[in-house]
Amino acid sequence: MHMNRLIIIAVTIVSIFAGDRVAAQEAIGTVSRILGEANATRGGDTRALSINTSVILNETVSTGTAGRLEVTFKDNTRVTLGENAKLTLDQYAFNPTSGRRKIRFRVVVSSSNEYYTD
Repeated sequence: MHMNRLIIIAVTIVSIFAGDRVAAQEAIGTVSRILGEANATRGGDTRALSINTSVILNETVSTGTAGRLEVTFKDNTRVTLGENAKLTLDQYAFNPTSGRRKIRFRVVVSSSNEYYTD
């Protein structure tokens, strides 16, 4: 009986720390427009995106066939992706007091697609 309690306590502690890592992920923007299918992938986990969904630093957001996606970052910078595109959010820093920002991302698109930033 005592051993079962220890196992339950250990599993609970591990779950708490895993939850803290998820909560600690920094949301750097949100999905402001979406048409069709779009996903976010980070560390092997993929989730479907929808309007007002947060995007997280070091995620790769992608669109499917006939998909369109607009992400608005905390500083109001917007990036729009066309179909079959991938955007990896490598680096983002924004200081609202000074207005200074640093954004670094990688975009992969098919030859017939374009992307735009504001």
